[in-house]
Amino acid sequence: MAIQKESEIKITVGLDENRIPETITWDASDGGVTNEDAKALMMGVWDDKTSECLRIDLWTKDMLMDDMKRMFHQTFISMADGYERATDDTSLAADMRDFARYFGEKSGIIEAQDKEITTTLSFNASEKKGEPIGSPFFICGTSLARCFDVQYRCSAAALHDPFGPQPRS
Repeated sequence: MAIQKESEIKITVGLDENRIPETITWDASDGGVTNEDAKALMMGVWDDKTSECLRIDLWTKDMLMDDMKRMFHQTFISMADGYERATDDTSLAADMRDFARYFGEKSGIIEAQDKEITTTLSFNASEKKGEPIGSPFFICGTSLARCFDVQYRCSAAALHDPFGPQPRS
């Protein structure tokens, strides 16, 4: 089948003298998005030749720690949603959502749903709530972690996240 149309998503990163992101903006012509500000970006691109996920993770200097926690939490949820849609593996997707809930509870962005949860994983952030994250960085390269589907919208329906979108009807 021949390509009928092309669509472009453009990301622009403004760097300071030390190559630290100051601004992130994006455009999506088909979506009617022009010069939209963002504080952070996580993107994975599958390289079929090497069977690896190439990752770009970046955030601006003034990204707040609580916002970064919410972004990771919602990304974990959207990864579970995308994984379930791609594989129809509801069991593993549910496990991924369980981890997202655990992360949300441990990071303090959602209230604990189950006091009996035990695990060896931990989350420790020394920064105080409401303060900017210390050292923003820009990484482009190969990640050893598995890369799942990254979504523009995050679903928090399964976790009752007060910061996420409302549950789907």
